[in-house]
Amino acid sequence: MQCPHCRVSLTTYDEAHPGKYDCPRCQGMWLSAETVLSLVTRRGEPGETALELSRLATGNKGRIPDLRCPQCDEETLDRHVYGIVEAEFCTGCEGLFLDDGELTAMKNERRRARGQRWRMILADLLEGRDSSRGADPQSQSELVRGLSAFYDGMERL
Repeated sequence: MQCPHCRVSLTTYDEAHPGKYDCPRCQGMWLSAETVLSLVTRRGEPGETALELSRLATGNKGRIPDLRCPQCDEETLDRHVYGIVEAEFCTGCEGLFLDDGELTAMKNERRRARGQRWRMILADLLEGRDSSRGADPQSQSELVRGLSAFYDGMERL
């Protein structure tokens, strides 16, 4: 697999997360769909449902024609916004690429705003997104819980 930004071979050495690949040049990180889902699976809920990462995006900046998915190599990546971080997402294999510093930014923001305050921040970020789609408050609440679980999962990387 090659880095979508600098096209060098990605490396993996994290036994705890076998679907995590790092770029030795730009320090970006590719996460396979299985790895992301293992990090953000909701525990303790009926069926331990996995989150659909594409539904958690608070914004979609569209396709990036020059960036190819390292896993599919056929798909171009979309730039999605997840709270405060923009990440590249493949609609084909549902993998996620984080640029250098994005994981750290997510972790720092999550640590800075623990608990209920964190959910309020996410709700504020989602307010414009959901109102433009006509979503009801219950679906917004589900999205806030999902995005919160996504950030919580990233803490484990």
